[in-house]
Amino acid sequence: AALESMCFSIGQISFNQSHDLDPIVAPNGKVIFSRWDHAGGDKGIHLYQMNSDGSDLEILYGRHSHQQQGQTLHFTQSQITPSEQLLAAITEYRAPRLGGDYTVIDTQGFTDIDTPVASNPGASGQPQQPGLFTDVTPNADYSLPGLFASLYPLWDGTGRHIYAWSQCRALAPIPEDALEDEERLTVPCNQEVIDDPNYSPAPPLFGLWLYDPADNTQLPLTIPQEGIAYTEAVALDARSFPADPSLPERDENLQNLNMGLVHIRSVYDFAGQDTSPAGINNMTNPEDVAVDARSERFIRVVKSVSIPDDDVLDFDNSAFGRSRNQLFREVLGYAPIQPDGSSLFAVPANVPFAISIVDANGKRISPRHQNWLQVVPGEIKTCNGCHTSQSTAPHGRLEAEAASINLGAPTNGGQFPGTNPAMFTDIGETMAETFVRIVGPSLISPNITFSDVWSNPQTTTLAADINLTFADMATPLPITQACAQNWTALCRIEINYPEHIQPLFERVRETRNEFGEVIAERTCISCHSPAGADGLSQVPAGQLDLSGTPSPNNADVLTSYRELMFGDNAVELVDGVLVDIIELVVDENGDPVFLVDENGDLILDPEGNPIQVTRTVPVAPSMNVGGAMASSRFFSPLNDISGSHAGFLDPVEQKLIAEWLDIGGQYYNNPFAIPPN
Repeated sequence: AALESMCFSIGQISFNQSHDLDPIVAPNGKVIFSRWDHAGGDKGIHLYQMNSDGSDLEILYGRHSHQQQGQTLHFTQSQITPSEQLLAAITEYRAPRLGGDYTVIDTQGFTDIDTPVASNPGASGQPQQPGLFTDVTPNADYSLPGLFASLYPLWDGTGRHIYAWSQCRALAPIPEDALEDEERLTVPCNQEVIDDPNYSPAPPLFGLWLYDPADNTQLPLTIPQEGIAYTEAVALDARSFPADPSLPERDENLQNLNMGLVHIRSVYDFAGQDTSPAGINNMTNPEDVAVDARSERFIRVVKSVSIPDDDVLDFDNSAFGRSRNQLFREVLGYAPIQPDGSSLFAVPANVPFAISIVDANGKRISPRHQNWLQVVPGEIKTCNGCHTSQSTAPHGRLEAEAASINLGAPTNGGQFPGTNPAMFTDIGETMAETFVRIVGPSLISPNITFSDVWSNPQTTTLAADINLTFADMATPLPITQACAQNWTALCRIEINYPEHIQPLFERVRETRNEFGEVIAERTCISCHSPAGADGLSQVPAGQLDLSGTPSPNNADVLTSYRELMFGDNAVELVDGVLVDIIELVVDENGDPVFLVDENGDLILDPEGNPIQVTRTVPVAPSMNVGGAMASSRFFSPLNDISGSHAGFLDPVEQKLIAEWLDIGGQYYNNPFAIPPN
């Protein structure tokens, strides 16, 4: 009857876009698991932890610990030891055979094999110790101590382990007087056998064993048999029920909106070091550092787009465009960065997201964040600051990091130095917390907007507003009309090149006089196309063809995309026909370079003259999938001050192109928008 009254539910709690493996529940109630971090091509399997409801997701160990024993090893098959240390298999990414090694990891003292937590600056203790036997070498031809397929510690107080293990074995050479069909003998390894080239490794043979540290013995539980591999054992024994984890604080309003809150204390915080240009105390004061002097202005939140199985939807790689490295991406929205580098914003719950720092024009100025974050409904997630993929400093596990550089407001009811008195503080608040409490709300927006609320209007000239809003666009919006009116947890900025970027080049742009009369019309493609208004052939302006016709190089994409993203040959008009420019090749001294054969002798034409080498003239692509900042050849002419095309594209249109490039410049970002083959 008691069981009948209980209600069980099963729900997804991790939202990685690659694989999450081998979950276990630790004594403190945390779920520890292996995560394949594969965003942006990064291939590494590290250890993560989170609460049983999916909250407090954080990396636990191993981001920079893969190079060990001359191998590239990854962490899987975790177990908890009776001393509450973490036991994990360390194996190759693609192991050539079954079996590897196990290590006991001190996750309390270390985040990586060479990186202690901030509270362990002297690196006290050992980050990793052998799980059972020393000198196991999984990727070598021979591993003298053998190989493990699994290792399970017993919780009966004896320190014993059950494990699936294969002895090191070798195939002996066939004697000279052997019979014709005589098979090679299998023998145990020793150093003499390993050094003898006439021996070769034998296939592993796994059985189940019991190791007793009291007398240093191992006892076979199942005798190994050829053709059968015992690969995993689990002992059923009593242990204490895991503790209820201390679940994080919940925001009830956000929980009802199916959103969670992210609080970055300062984007200038790099592992406890202040990286701001003028020091964080000066950055908070608008009288010391003007708003326009800050390059870090907004947080962009990006979401992964799940790709359906081929049985559901099959499409070619050309749907990704120039590069499939970022797969498909959507933008969830933007949040402002306050003068102290803090930002507080709500994001949709239970989706994989990443963050980037962008400038006032919406161009990414930080590296791409290539690890997926998540929040559960109502969760409040705090992050001290930023990091790079090359940094080995503890990051992503809050209790292991250095203390935040941003101490927050020093008093209640006061103000940050040099700021507007209306922005009164609560002690310890970051400027983002003050901003949301007074100005609010914390919801992200599809638009990039800013009003200077921090400068004191009595002492400082207020910075100009920023309004890069989709409402000002005249071409198809990358958001739905419903989301344009009310941005919710279900809303996304979805940018598909044919639908949202190409129309910018075809939009008719009018020039009006002081009476509002149209005196001129132009489109980008009126100049950037192989045919003029009169229908006659012309060289596309800047050697850039922005036509919306299928590309002759790849009919799956438009000509403009191909021209923007790929290198091309310069063309010229010859007798009314566009042809590649051919130039004569000269050496570094300016002398002609002639064709020669494989012996270095000149190749002559029918008249006996040497033939000078020719080549086409390359044209570099205008855009780069690395992002807007890497696409200066496209954006520089649009510069409002010095650009030859100043004013040709509206600021919000440039913002749209910038965010599209920053997320990877994909041809499509919605797999269901791809036309069927």
